[in-house]
Amino acid sequence: MDDDDNIPNVLPTYVQILDALGYSYHVWDTGNSDVEPDLATLSQYRAVIWFSGDAFGGSSVAGPGPQAELDLADYLDNGACMFLSSQDYYYDSGTTVTPFMQNYLGVANI
Repeated sequence: MDDDDNIPNVLPTYVQILDALGYSYHVWDTGNSDVEPDLATLSQYRAVIWFSGDAFGGSSVAGPGPQAELDLADYLDNGACMFLSSQDYYYDSGTTVTPFMQNYLGVANI
């Protein structure tokens, strides 16, 4: 999940690592928006790598938006895996620990 603002574009780093490991993958670029895959789309994959680079502020959340959090919860409940790297996910979520952060990422407080 390429959720960065491309300044800098960190996608090549992830692609290089996945290619070196020989993994097949698809890239979903949100275009720095909250246009994110739904549960049906996520369910096609065993794992999701979600990164937002240094994106922050603006009209979308760095990291999963509210609907994506709900879909990711269902996705993870069905045995899938996720790695999330997001500098300002908490900040862009209104500095509130969301139920997804708490129940799925183990965040108690920030």
